[in-house]
Amino acid sequence: MNTHPSETNSTNASPPDPSRTEAIIAPGDQARLKEWYRSSHSAYLRTILRLFGWPSANRAGAYLAQNAWLLTRHGDATPALQLCVLKLIERQASTPAERTNLAYLTDHVLLARGEPQMYGTQVTVDDLRGLASPRTLRDPENVDARRRAVGLGPLADYLRGFEPGHR
Repeated sequence: MNTHPSETNSTNASPPDPSRTEAIIAPGDQARLKEWYRSSHSAYLRTILRLFGWPSANRAGAYLAQNAWLLTRHGDATPALQLCVLKLIERQASTPAERTNLAYLTDHVLLARGEPQMYGTQVTVDDLRGLASPRTLRDPENVDARRRAVGLGPLADYLRGFEPGHR
């Protein structure tokens, strides 16, 4: 039985089992627990990719595709894996939801690399004024056309959703 992320068998495609953390993480140690989940989920996702390729919705179903995307999106400790998945989704996006996920992951990866985002999905909110704005944005004049191409609504509408009274 695997008890630590470093012992993860690369051919085992089972999702991480939180009950196995007791032997390696003391109760209340949230930082280690969070790191265990990140490492375990990244190892699980790598195994899925190695064995089956990207589980696009047309190949594996919408549920698996969405969950694989969520593991990727929240895998900030593995930017190389995020970039790899981004390239796979670019080639295989088969549904409107996958095109939307592509936009969110694209922006996330670009910002993590210190580059401006394309779709304006990553925002900051000025809590004093109650206004939301996109983080650094490439070619803002054409952002709504790019958003429309991946199934997202206008940026102004998206930003309003972060403001008080709309959350």
